[in-house]
Amino acid sequence: MGSEAMLAWGVLLTVLVLVASGRYRFELVALSGLFLLGLAGVTQPRNLFFGIRNPAITIGAVFIISRGITESGLLSYPL
Repeated sequence: MGSEAMLAWGVLLTVLVLVASGRYRFELVALSGLFLLGLAGVTQPRNLFFGIRNPAITIGAVFIISRGITESGLLSYPL
């Protein structure tokens, strides 16, 4: 696995942990992750917001992620 792939996985895992912690707004965490990948040169700046531009991909991703969170029981975990 190359250094770019390792960086991308690291950013993804960090974003997931920060979103799950609930300490920070998920929009800011997600955008920060995107900008970090863009600044690091992992992806081209024109491709950073490709999924957000396409409504079908965005809506599909929301359904998949919400189903995964519901099925995992994460929402019923006592804090």
